[in-house]
Amino acid sequence: MLTSGMRARFCHCALLAVLLIVGSPAQGEAAEIETLSTTPLSQEGIWTGTCTHRLSGEIVPGDAKRLEEELAKLPGQDHDDLNFILCLDSTGGNLTEGLQIGSIIFKNFFGTYVEENRTCLSACAVAFMHGRVGFWEYDANHRMMHPTAVVGFHAPRLDIMTGDAEMVPVPLIDAAYQSAIANIAALTRNAAQSGFVPKIPVIPLTLLSGMLATPADSFLYVDILHKAFMWDIAILPDAIGIEIKPKTDVAQYQLCENATYEIDQSHSLDYVPAAVTEQDTAYHQKVGQYTKPDLKPGHTLLIFDGPEERQCSFRYIAEPVPSFEVVRYIEGNSQGTAYVPFVYMLPPATPLKDLPGN
Repeated sequence: MLTSGMRARFCHCALLAVLLIVGSPAQGEAAEIETLSTTPLSQEGIWTGTCTHRLSGEIVPGDAKRLEEELAKLPGQDHDDLNFILCLDSTGGNLTEGLQIGSIIFKNFFGTYVEENRTCLSACAVAFMHGRVGFWEYDANHRMMHPTAVVGFHAPRLDIMTGDAEMVPVPLIDAAYQSAIANIAALTRNAAQSGFVPKIPVIPLTLLSGMLATPADSFLYVDILHKAFMWDIAILPDAIGIEIKPKTDVAQYQLCENATYEIDQSHSLDYVPAAVTEQDTAYHQKVGQYTKPDLKPGHTLLIFDGPEERQCSFRYIAEPVPSFEVVRYIEGNSQGTAYVPFVYMLPPATPLKDLPGN
């Protein structure tokens, strides 16, 4: 039987638990949602770091509905040349709300961008990963960050143990646990949802597993190119001060090696591929054997040494944004084509903060 003092402590803890589960008035104010422009961006414009909309501040319950109401004021979105960019600046907040915001971003063909020296963590980072754009019959992921931006992920939080924790009733613990499991299930569904090109999911499995292994009081940051490549996160092109065309053998071979991030998507979070060296390229050129493939017009062919007859070809594309068309082959047979920006000429271990131009 509970004494009056025990009842008081029980009610106090139960109330705290409920507030932590559903969101309390003590949470930060609602995020600020701004429409900066109602003019859609061109294929070139989406790569310039232009924000047509901005969401900043803590993400709290109700923000997704407010964002949806704001976007309803725009011309009809159907992915045909009507692309907008939502810029994000938030330390996180309610993960369920972040997933709902992500769903709104995805269905409205909004790209996402984290600007110079801005932050997008936790629930914000999950929403960020839902960015996509579309032109004609194509749609693709479009989540972009400035090299100085901070983007970080972690596992869902189970926040119910406060004060006299032993007095929190089991049903409330179960409710919080089920809420966390529901969020994980939503993240898992997004691991199977992708745009048309490339078919890298909204939440890649390497990111999902990394998130779940990262405690809620820590962060898995997008801090090196390896992670950006694996998770199909673009780096603002204008912020990278490197030669656009690969003028050295090393840059060409590195470009071909990095194209595998989009072609076979077999990389691991725990293993960062080594940088291509001059010795590597000299050896490939001397020893590599190949069955010459049927090259696409304008492509340069490279050969690789190894147990399989590997080849790669590429060509530079100037418009709508400087990039490369890269084709990988085994014994002359195409294994896939990737369209990648020029940052793919750099080693995967390169820290974003050390990119040329920063």
